[in-house]
Amino acid sequence: MKNIDNITMLKHYAALLKEEKNALLQQEYELNCTESFREKSKIVQQSLRGKRLNERLNHIAKLLKHRRQSPYLHYFREKSKAVDSKKTVQQLTKLSEQQQFMDVPYARQMAKKAARFGLFEQASVYLEQVVKRVEVTFEDAFNLNVYYLLQGNHEQARNWEQHAQALYDEQQHAHFFSADGYKKYVIQKTADYTLEFYKWKGVARGAVAAFDTVELTRKQALFSKYYVNNQQLDIVALRRNRMNYFYENLTQAHYKTMTQAIFSNYANTYAYGTSLAGYGAVYYGAVIPNVRILAFAPRNSGHPQYGIKRKITFEHELQLPTVTAPVTLLLDLKNDTDRVYYYEQLKPALVNCTFLPIYYAGHRVPRYLKETGCLRTTFEQFFADEPIALTSIREQRRESPEYFTILAEELRKHHHYRWAIQASEQALRLSQGFDRPLYQQALAWQALGRLDEAVRCLEEALANNTMLIKVTYLLSDLYNELQQPEKALDVLSILAEHHQSKSLTNRLHKAEQLRIQLQ
Repeated sequence: MKNIDNITMLKHYAALLKEEKNALLQQEYELNCTESFREKSKIVQQSLRGKRLNERLNHIAKLLKHRRQSPYLHYFREKSKAVDSKKTVQQLTKLSEQQQFMDVPYARQMAKKAARFGLFEQASVYLEQVVKRVEVTFEDAFNLNVYYLLQGNHEQARNWEQHAQALYDEQQHAHFFSADGYKKYVIQKTADYTLEFYKWKGVARGAVAAFDTVELTRKQALFSKYYVNNQQLDIVALRRNRMNYFYENLTQAHYKTMTQAIFSNYANTYAYGTSLAGYGAVYYGAVIPNVRILAFAPRNSGHPQYGIKRKITFEHELQLPTVTAPVTLLLDLKNDTDRVYYYEQLKPALVNCTFLPIYYAGHRVPRYLKETGCLRTTFEQFFADEPIALTSIREQRRESPEYFTILAEELRKHHHYRWAIQASEQALRLSQGFDRPLYQQALAWQALGRLDEAVRCLEEALANNTMLIKVTYLLSDLYNELQQPEKALDVLSILAEHHQSKSLTNRLHKAEQLRIQLQ
């Protein structure tokens, strides 16, 4: 040993070991006899062999309560990084409290772990221990602000928000936020959905509830988040984890339980969305205090009466519950499904509704508004608590491919096939390769008996990577009619690589039977 202290200590352990055969004493004796940190770590590992992680950490925490041997401390810190379940985080929190164990790197690490699993109370406890022992950083203050905010602790949230803003340096802390100025936190995650919180870098003037459309999951950006970014609002986002999820098992009561502590921090609250997200804004927004709702063509295609039949259990009320909050509703009454949904569901439920019918916008109202230059002003007026005025929309509609596509659809329904083709041509002049006018044009050519022209339109849509399944279905039907089942099988087989349905199976069978007959 290098000095008299070590020699004295080793003699002390040797004497104790003669008196009592104790495994802990033996272990400490071996550790102190070893100078190499690597060898010390091996001894620690060997002494814990065969024990579960919780038993290992409990054993080490007892030692660390009164002793600070570096191998034990190193092991405890490293193993806490490997924690990968909510249950284990809770067990470690309890363990730390029981053993009164406090180590700054460990506590900081566990605060992050607890926040990752939505355990914000535990996260704030750990991080409070850190800031009592070291100088408070901007990141610590900002995280504590969020942790208390998500618990509904208004006073502590405001205190730490003031700390964070006092420490904030735009250049130094730019890396802490995404490019649009937000920091994301996961509140709750299930197999079906994820509830996310986006905290704006400054002092927010309110919060907005956001939802996913049928084309989006949590892997993509939020619907129209671009128009929210400059509004100084925090965001509570209910994201879908899979494409075939329609919020069907998440009721109003459950959403309220998850979010009421958060929304209670804000005087100004909003909800917005289109289609499925619009339905979310209306249905879930109804339970948000002081909310104002902006909904574009709201509709849930998982509803057993207004969508395709799906193998899901729809747990929402079949009749939309009464919504007393002010709702601004934009919808095209010429769309058959949206018109029925409006009169049967929305009109009876929305008792404080400003209804702005937008004809020839189709179901994708935001796209139509964007093409006519009205979408940004619509969001700005809504978030400024002003009435939405679409003064120039009629004059600008000739700039919209969506408008001419919907016009072509309406003309075709009234058997004006040549005019429908002209309207779809205008849409294609504005947006070359746009799949929807190509589909409408194909239907018009089919009605006129010009199957080759119809096939040409559909093949062009496929060449432009259309996501419309009905394009493939119609094209396969036309190939069969033209006695070309091999081509039908080709396009259907490509679709079958990422899609399954009874319609697809039936078409594959029909094309195969026709191919056999023609051999």
